Amino acid sequence: RRVHGGSCQVSATMEVAVPASLSARPRWVPDAEAPICFECKRKFSMTTRKHHCRACGGVFCTKCSDKTLPLVKLGYDAPERVCNTCFSNRQKLMKGYLASVQSLFDAFDLKRS
Repeated sequence: RRVHGGSCQVSATMEVAVPASLSARPRWVPDAEAPICFECKRKFSMTTRKHHCRACGGVFCTKCSDKTLPLVKLGYDAPERVCNTCFSNRQKLMKGYLASVQSLFDAFDLKRS
């Protein structure tokens, strides 16, 4: 069973990418197999709801999955709920991408308008 531990992949186009071995959305962990949040370990209850990350399939509490991302490659038309780790991975990629673009501008002494 694939659980969060580094299974999230992000492409250079800023889309959360499906692993090469899969052609569909990630398998959602069944609710019965997730008595606690995969990130903060808070126990789920009537007041602490379960939410599936659309990018990795893990189960998280509201606090640990309160962000959204566009996941077009996974077949979602609108931004969808993702866990903090998937969101953070996307942010790191974006920073790297922007740094690369800046390096190109610097290398060719181009000015941004």
